[in-house]
Amino acid sequence: MVSTKPLPTDSILCFLTVLAALLLFSPCADAMHADEVGVNDFVLRTAGHGARGIRFARSCRLPPRGSSDSDSMWITSESNEYPAAVSDGHIDHAGTHGNGGSCSIAARNATSGEVLWRVDACSSSSRRSGNTGKGILPRHATLFLSGTNTVYSYDDNGILRGWNGENGSLLFDVDVLSSITGENNGAGGESDDGSSVIGSFTSALGGESPRLLGESLGGKFDKNLKEGGSAPIGAILTSKSGQDENLILHNPQNGTPIGKPLSAKTLLGKAKVSASKKFKLERARFLDMATSSSSSPDWKGSSIAILVGWSGVQNDVPSVKGEKISKTIGSYSNMAWIHVQLTPSSNEIGNNGNNDIDVSYGNYQVINASPLKITDSTSSSVTSTPLILSSLRIVPSITSFSNLALLAIAPSTYEVAMITHIDITSGKGMGGKLWQMDGLHPYWRFISSIHIMDHATSTETSGSQTNHIIKIAGIDDRYPTPRRIESLFLLSDRAIINSGEIPLDSSYAKENKKIFHRVYGSSKGDEEALYDALTTCPSAGLVVTASVEEDITDLTKKETMASIFRFNEETNVATTLLSGKRVTWSNQAKEGDVTIIPSSRGGTEGGLVEYSHLVDCDEKGMTLVFVSRGGMTVGFRFDGSSDGDSAVVTTKLWNSEEALGSVSSAVFLDETHVIEDVSDGTNQSEDEEEVALRNLQFSNRIQAQMISLKNFFFGGGMLSSLASMALLSDEKKAERDIAFGFAKVSVMLSDAMHRIIALDTAKKGRVVWSMNLHPEASWHKIVRGGQFMSLSDPHGNGGVHDHEMMTLSYLPFSSGVAGKSLESTAAMQWKCFDGTSGRVFSEKIVPMPSEVTQIVPLRSSIHHSHDANECRQVVVLVHADNSVSVVPDTARSHSVVDEAISATGRNGLFVHTLNRQSGEFRALRVARTTAIDGSHPFELVTVGTTIFDPNQESIIDVSYPQRGEVIQSPSTVLGDDALLLKYLNPHLVAIVTEATASFFVICSNYI
Repeated sequence: MVSTKPLPTDSILCFLTVLAALLLFSPCADAMHADEVGVNDFVLRTAGHGARGIRFARSCRLPPRGSSDSDSMWITSESNEYPAAVSDGHIDHAGTHGNGGSCSIAARNATSGEVLWRVDACSSSSRRSGNTGKGILPRHATLFLSGTNTVYSYDDNGILRGWNGENGSLLFDVDVLSSITGENNGAGGESDDGSSVIGSFTSALGGESPRLLGESLGGKFDKNLKEGGSAPIGAILTSKSGQDENLILHNPQNGTPIGKPLSAKTLLGKAKVSASKKFKLERARFLDMATSSSSSPDWKGSSIAILVGWSGVQNDVPSVKGEKISKTIGSYSNMAWIHVQLTPSSNEIGNNGNNDIDVSYGNYQVINASPLKITDSTSSSVTSTPLILSSLRIVPSITSFSNLALLAIAPSTYEVAMITHIDITSGKGMGGKLWQMDGLHPYWRFISSIHIMDHATSTETSGSQTNHIIKIAGIDDRYPTPRRIESLFLLSDRAIINSGEIPLDSSYAKENKKIFHRVYGSSKGDEEALYDALTTCPSAGLVVTASVEEDITDLTKKETMASIFRFNEETNVATTLLSGKRVTWSNQAKEGDVTIIPSSRGGTEGGLVEYSHLVDCDEKGMTLVFVSRGGMTVGFRFDGSSDGDSAVVTTKLWNSEEALGSVSSAVFLDETHVIEDVSDGTNQSEDEEEVALRNLQFSNRIQAQMISLKNFFFGGGMLSSLASMALLSDEKKAERDIAFGFAKVSVMLSDAMHRIIALDTAKKGRVVWSMNLHPEASWHKIVRGGQFMSLSDPHGNGGVHDHEMMTLSYLPFSSGVAGKSLESTAAMQWKCFDGTSGRVFSEKIVPMPSEVTQIVPLRSSIHHSHDANECRQVVVLVHADNSVSVVPDTARSHSVVDEAISATGRNGLFVHTLNRQSGEFRALRVARTTAIDGSHPFELVTVGTTIFDPNQESIIDVSYPQRGEVIQSPSTVLGDDALLLKYLNPHLVAIVTEATASFFVICSNYI
């Protein structure tokens, strides 16, 4: 009989006391609670510039909040920096990496880096025209007008949109093609410029990159309009690629069209400018637009000046490593200025209550068409020199709204052709000059770009002297990776408005120094200085340069640095320029260098700063954003008074990885830290995986547990347990996250931006490290895992300590392989690295016999240490010519392949090839070759083939199961107690085909 007598009260109290003590002093076992949802997951908001990186950038002021000063807003897109610039090629929507077009426009707070808004500027995923080209160009143009605080976009479907610059809301969208043709697509009629029928427009752009024309000059467009008014914007139309262009003007407020399209060919005929047979300039194009408030009696009211010209077929011009690239060519002698006067809409004139008049324009009138001529006969060589039209830039005068200068790069890429004192009311220029590359920078191999710094115009004057700051970039291709080098130049505004006083004739060599001058550093070695980017803020007297540390030989420790300089205190820029002396900046400011891109974020030679954007410039300092190769953007604030007495205070504001906007693949790794080595108290290796494996031995685990028990009773572990019950510290959270597998490192590849980025998922997506890949590769792949269970799970993915990975970068034509010619050699760059830290163990560029058709990852079942040119991750590459190669190509890697071929329980290592053109699918087995020299240790033996007849069907797509994919319920008990086993064959391949038109007709006869 069982007694039911209750336990004594003393026994119960004793039991409860012991239980409470055990609970109180035992270490806490933490878990994820429901209230922590949203804490360990996160969202990263990007600007969407992951296909090309930031190209277009403008800034404006945000509305002030309360009593605080307003911040600057940075508006960016991947469209061309100058929306009116003639593009060199056609749109390729697939791009080089299949990421589609670059359609995002975004705005950031320049102080915090927060993405304020982001919009998609493209109306669809495909354009109306089916033409594709070789160039990779943006699918839209971006234009920002500060006068209207509006961002304009014009996409490849011919849709013009206006966006509110403050919040990104859509103000209007206009189908340009429909707005001029109405319901009858193709009905043109006679234009207001006197041209005949426009022609049938089946496409707004004919497959070419969209372009927008906007005002180029400052000041009030029309003094009678609200806030000085804004000039109209112009959208360029062409019915077919390579045909003459048309331009339709739009009101900036609502996008409504102004009159009928202008014809470039008709306007050039009116100016009596004929095509050039010498340079084959036979296509009429619109090049740019300027505004004016001239007091000339012939230049009244709301008028604009449009620059038109003839262009030729694309010519090959010099590029890096002896290559040639195609550029569109033009000439100053084949250009004309068109004076267009706008007519307000009579039914839309009204007073807004502030004695300002809001006006939209309903029509226009072509007043005059004048050829661009130079009155100085000695400058004829400038007008006759061919120009790269995409490099054409307007430098407007600050003091005279009817004068400007033109600059462009010659096709030789060795010269800059300049015309100054151009009066847009008459089309005449006073003088011109060709500036030779050797006089601009001694290390340039060719000139690449011209940038007009509209935010940084020197206000230092001597009489009426003002200077424009221009950045010209050249390329030095003597490095393994070509390097872009920038220099600062000053252009006298006096030369723009009064060139007669400062002749440009080459006979006036001494006078030439007065109008256009490079800005030098104070040291004599400045000629040797190579600046990847530089920017100046004249109001604060600061110059900031960016360059990679040259004196560091260890690439893993190299960083990209920013150096801060001041203009010399005793130097008045204008006075020095007029005297013909060098304009210099002083020695480095007291603050010293600051790191832009650390080595852990790709700050080695692959992480060069490509652009620097001046966001804000005043007498207090400057706000600057650096854009590096690979898409990393970093915002800085440099504060320092212009008196030069105080040190410059540098503040890093924010950084962002634009490559996150185009992630093509990702691998997640457990963030498992190295267990302390208790065997001898020392680390016998720097390798984390080796230490972890050694500490998993039974004897080491026992010792670790004894140390943990000792620490609990005598090392404060008991008190820390009590504290952790009251408050879960960040340190304890980190321990819990690692223990429960919450802490992951996500290694992500951006194929388009040639970059790898690793994020810590337990820290809200903080970037742990990033690395640039070869910028000339046509594709990249991350390879990890293999076929063996040791060091990896049964499905081929690595375990918690399997952090070693490999990247493959395919170079279609590479000059990086010793003894191989540029034209005939394809190559593969491989990098072996730790996925949690970014540490590169080894890397190499090896030749490839032909294109790669399949990548087979393998992993050694035997643990080994790192050696030069070795990697634990091994890859078998199958080529289009049915050959096979191994990476790394070493004896140890060959043994891994042998192990896979002869593995117990397996019947070999199988691969396959698929020829989409012939429709042949071939199954192959990897085998050892009998070659004596050992140059090709492995070969492919055909096992079987099948044909998808290309006359009957075409292969559309091929898909494979994901490596490591598992079945959640591998076994199921059926109703009759039978056991159903499920198995996912890792060798499956799904091929999708589409019947050809002729075969479909045959099949239809039997339906």
